[in-house]
Amino acid sequence: MISIKRCALFAFVVVAIAPVVQAGVDVSMWRMDKAGYPKAFAAWGKEGFRKINDLMEPAAELVRRSKDCVVLEGIGLSDQRSDARSKKVVFFADCRAQGQGIAFTRFYVTEADIRSGTVPESDRAGAEATSDAQMTAACADSARQKLRRSSAMKRYPASERVERSTVALGNAMATIPFDAGELTFKAVCYFSGGKLVETSVEPR
Repeated sequence: MISIKRCALFAFVVVAIAPVVQAGVDVSMWRMDKAGYPKAFAAWGKEGFRKINDLMEPAAELVRRSKDCVVLEGIGLSDQRSDARSKKVVFFADCRAQGQGIAFTRFYVTEADIRSGTVPESDRAGAEATSDAQMTAACADSARQKLRRSSAMKRYPASERVERSTVALGNAMATIPFDAGELTFKAVCYFSGGKLVETSVEPR
């Protein structure tokens, strides 16, 4: 069965965010302080937080300039892509996107983007540039690495499928049935912005 954690990764509904922020409005509500982020403060320190807060508004402004951002919904420090030791700062930003109903897409903004004034690519754009065939191929390669006898994998292309989220634009899930010797498996892969982020292999 697919875990709740993995389902949440695919669903990616933006929750616990601040109220809608129109372009040009101050983003100081997301500034980090010791009281609100004690663990992060212990890692980054006073100067690290100052750097993060100083860069937050320029990062938000770059995202607002993207055609894929209708309304900026939230911005914050990316724990996964930032590094406190080297003081490398990367922000994530979630935007209301063009689409039917409620649709969101995510951006990641680096210090290099801010210095150069480069508008970052949204997850939506990255996913649209990645075909279903590329996703299933990446999924198969990742699943193959998890097998002890990778050469034994037999795929069933007609039964492979890719589901692209209509809420979190840029997120997708690929499912690939395959055989390994006399055993049958199913690989489930999750993508964000066209990039593979997680693979699980289960019996079927």
